[in-house]
Amino acid sequence: MLTHLEHVGFLAAPRFLGVDEHGRQILDFVDGDVHREPPWQHDDEVNAAQLGQLAGLLRRLHDATASFVAPAASPPLRPLPLRGTPWTHGDPGYPNAVYRGSTAVAFVDWEFAAPADPVCDPAALLALCVRGPRPDVTDNERRAAATSSALNAIADGYGMTEAHGTRFPWPQRRYSTTPSSTGGRPVPQRPC
Repeated sequence: MLTHLEHVGFLAAPRFLGVDEHGRQILDFVDGDVHREPPWQHDDEVNAAQLGQLAGLLRRLHDATASFVAPAASPPLRPLPLRGTPWTHGDPGYPNAVYRGSTAVAFVDWEFAAPADPVCDPAALLALCVRGPRPDVTDNERRAAATSSALNAIADGYGMTEAHGTRFPWPQRRYSTTPSSTGGRPVPQRPC
């Protein structure tokens, strides 16, 4: 897939350089910084903007892989549950994004790439990179607002339409922080 990405001009991935004598892939080095937990993740507004940027990079990836056909001998290592045509990254969180300054320039760590519904990757950003509401914390109102802001930024950055909304939590959803039948966990609710 990395060879395909290079051929179609997608520059936000390492280049495949070959295989060594032990059968290991050789990739070029992508210069930049990788953050397990980036410094901006605790600033909800900046985090949402960064996630919107990553979502835009994912959209470019999905557009680039729409024409990719994997060799028959190279099935995905971890097929994703929502089938689709484009190949997705499969694990697009902060630890797999390379930054130069505050700009995301590439994704690395491609072993979970697989054909899937393209909303799988943006949904993973929301799940992996936002400190959302939880039953064991006291700041659920802030967390709900952060989740809503990140959801909107991801949808905008990806260029989502309402057609995506049937498979992705549509932006402008609000979260209830009142106890419910889910044991007090916040539950997504559509606005009235």
